[in-house]
Amino acid sequence: MLKRPSEQILTCHQRAAACSDKADAAGTADLRQFWLDQEVRWIKLATQLDFSERLDAFVKSSALAERPARREVEREGFDALLAIYNRVCSALNLHLEDEHLARTIARDIIEDVLDGEDDSEKIYERVMRAVTRS
Repeated sequence: MLKRPSEQILTCHQRAAACSDKADAAGTADLRQFWLDQEVRWIKLATQLDFSERLDAFVKSSALAERPARREVEREGFDALLAIYNRVCSALNLHLEDEHLARTIARDIIEDVLDGEDDSEKIYERVMRAVTRS
């Protein structure tokens, strides 16, 4: 579906056309080149505005699947997170030197909880599958 350009984009194209007219009426080659350069600048600005508006519309559209609203995690919930983390690390016989894997595990657990999962067994199983696949 075609969308009408915004007023800003139309104004840029009008100014570009005015610069083109001034270039045609210029008395010297330098002045003509100046107005042609200005025309190009107005057209580039219109193109950038158009891209920006399209990108903004895309981001705001329902075409992007949004993650569920993250929820607050109560203080006592951190104990449960730590228990899951320790269980995964124990199952993998994770050594403290493997900082990258430890961070990955912690991130995955926290993301699951913030995304609304509250079943510690499901979190544990999902994290174990993710870690053993990589």
